[in-house]
Amino acid sequence: MFKATFLFLGAALCVSGLCLVLLSDSGVGGGGGTNPVLGDALVIAGTCFFAFSNVGEVGFHEWHNLRN
Repeated sequence: MFKATFLFLGAALCVSGLCLVLLSDSGVGGGGGTNPVLGDALVIAGTCFFAFSNVGEVGFHEWHNLRN
């Protein structure tokens, strides 16, 4: 239960950070680049790959512990 609470809090923090990135590209925070859509797509892809990596790592460790 304790571990799951921190996992959900971490996921909420990541999603809120992703929302801030998207809002900054929409003109709310100023700045901007030459191709903000590409930047948003790369951030979303990087976030997804990082999430897949973390889930795969946890799954591998649980699978390995069940075998021993």
